[in-house]
Amino acid sequence: METIYTQINDSLTDTKTLATHLKVLGAIRKQSEDTNLIALIDGAIYETSALYQNIKIKSQPLALIRPDKLIGSTQAGKIEKLFTTCKRMIAIKKPEWQVLAERNGWTPPAAK
Repeated sequence: METIYTQINDSLTDTKTLATHLKVLGAIRKQSEDTNLIALIDGAIYETSALYQNIKIKSQPLALIRPDKLIGSTQAGKIEKLFTTCKRMIAIKKPEWQVLAERNGWTPPAAK
């Protein structure tokens, strides 16, 4: 099952136009109930919008993140922060609902 974190990771690393990146990030944002994640997505959308304003060829496809190297002005920026957060969440293998529940004091039932 694909998590929201995997969707974001895939979106950031896929090669597509900046307009498409913005559309996909906006759609993913609407799916989330996590205010922390929404804030990270908003930052990435803001940064991507700034890249879009400055790019000369609007139809040029690119990846916002290359796992081996960040591009453009995203170095140490909001896009990178969203990417690294999602990579961490993918590694711990928890769905968004569980992250939210644990943040609000829920704990998994003890094994019997």
